[in-house]
Amino acid sequence: MDQGKLTIKAIRVNLNETQKEFADHIGLNLKTYQLKEQGKTQFTWNEINTICEYAKVPISLVKPM
Repeated sequence: MDQGKLTIKAIRVNLNETQKEFADHIGLNLKTYQLKEQGKTQFTWNEINTICEYAKVPISLVKPM
């Protein structure tokens, strides 16, 4: 069902950004971002929307976490 969808990490890597750079751009501190990217905590829909706007990726292409 999620075949062909992008993870948040894939979006970040595609932008060629470090976790720190990406976290700064979307308004999260590094540790919080790392926990979310690792799946230990979940991104909120607001955070996912912010990421999509920043990366210019349609939200429909993002794999739910």
